[in-house]
Amino acid sequence: MTALSPVSQLRPLVHYDITYYDTAGLRLRRHGLALSRTGADWRLDRGDGHGCGVAASATDHVPVELRRLVRAYSRDLELAVVPGPGTRRPDAEVRAHDTAREVVLGYLDAQAEALARADLATRLDEPQGVPGLRGAARRVRATLRTFAPVLGGRRLVRGLSGSVRWFEEGIASGGTPEILDTHRYLQLLNALELLDVVLREQPRPELPKAARRPAGAVLPGLVWTVAAETGARWDAATGESGSAAAVRKSVRRLRYALEAAEAVLPFAPDHLLAQCRDLQELLGAGGDPAAGEQCAATWDAVRSGVEALCR
Repeated sequence: MTALSPVSQLRPLVHYDITYYDTAGLRLRRHGLALSRTGADWRLDRGDGHGCGVAASATDHVPVELRRLVRAYSRDLELAVVPGPGTRRPDAEVRAHDTAREVVLGYLDAQAEALARADLATRLDEPQGVPGLRGAARRVRATLRTFAPVLGGRRLVRGLSGSVRWFEEGIASGGTPEILDTHRYLQLLNALELLDVVLREQPRPELPKAARRPAGAVLPGLVWTVAAETGARWDAATGESGSAAAVRKSVRRLRYALEAAEAVLPFAPDHLLAQCRDLQELLGAGGDPAAGEQCAATWDAVRSGVEALCR
């Protein structure tokens, strides 16, 4: 049995005060992040078991490096001392009585969250950062287009769609680090948040009929509309340059539509989503929608599957 050391030899405990920082509206906490300081050590916890730290002087001002990392969440608002610690918000669940608008806004919320997470990953030079930005932006723009009838019409979302396209083009041109620090990027994030608030608070009598109906009665039909548009592009495609690219984009939009409506479809579209991804890869590898047997067989399977789900 090991003898205990005399009490006189024990070193005194040192208590470190942890101070938490956030915006006045707790934007970081609401998204599962915690920014804290212990003495001169600053730490950003991302809520997923990962984090990063910065050693700085014992100051009450958040270091520039950390302010930049959380820009997609703080929107350049002041980061001040708040009670802590923060906890991650629970994921929203789609309920049977949710309206079409509520379900679509929930999906847009998820993509806005994905965009902010990818922003942080990009600033930390993580490999999933830029692909995450690209994927979230594409899903937002596709959703605004596909589900415009439940969001208030294409005129309402046209300007926001244009801003998302600008962001996508900036990423594609290799200007990702610079674009994340622009004022227009913050305006885009704020516009997404404002759209959500405005549409959720719109009085029910003012809602378009499609917006206030149960999601299960509306969204499958809008998914089928995308499938029909994809089919029309497919049937019109020839071996001409660019035809495969146009069909591929349409298949991608169909995949995103299935994702958004997944919770209200008769059964999970996992197999269909995988087939859509396979078809995108075939078309991206130079497959000809008019002549490629594998492309044609995969598209026939996708079209039949969507028809079984949505009609």
